[in-house]
Amino acid sequence: MFPLKIRYMKKLFYVFMVMISCQLVVNAQTKYRIGLQISPNLSLMPLEDVNATTMFNMGFGLTFNRYFDERYSIQSGIDALALSSRLTAGEDEIDLSASYIQVPFTIKMKTINFGHWTLFARVGAALGVKYIEDVRLSDPSITKYSPEDDLMDSFLLSFMGSVGAEYDLGIESSLFFSLDFNRSLLNQLNPQRFPMLENVQPRFSWITLNMGIIF
Repeated sequence: MFPLKIRYMKKLFYVFMVMISCQLVVNAQTKYRIGLQISPNLSLMPLEDVNATTMFNMGFGLTFNRYFDERYSIQSGIDALALSSRLTAGEDEIDLSASYIQVPFTIKMKTINFGHWTLFARVGAALGVKYIEDVRLSDPSITKYSPEDDLMDSFLLSFMGSVGAEYDLGIESSLFFSLDFNRSLLNQLNPQRFPMLENVQPRFSWITLNMGIIF
């Protein structure tokens, strides 16, 4: 499973590089700006009466910014997002992970400048489509379905809020750092397939540290 993920990540990286090249050719106006970011995250699936273990994941992506003025913009992009968690109830254990192609849509609001620094906040939502899943069960009887079946939902709809800062490098480019708080709005596992998840909402929560450059 790990080599498969590496191959997918390489293909996505090549696609992102082509998109950056195209954007640099057509991006002649400063009201449109593009960025490249890496996005490590900590994710878990918090549930009542089920112990959820936080897991570390890596991601990356492109950001597209459409500025209305110096302070307000719409930010979107394409992200390669990975989420995972371990669920334990008694002797039953589920290790789950999934990788998504995600498109966020947020409103970005900047504060006044502090030297080269500018603080900002973002709020919005994101829609992801799963392209890899890996679900491992301590006991096959945990679910009524075969491990070869798709046990996780194909879509990820999430709410997101973010705070961060930009550092102006000049020549219309800047470094940025942000801390994102995300919560899935859809169940990622069907509780009917897992008796241990009855009467709960198996949804991911995750915190992401974004680091990148806008140009």
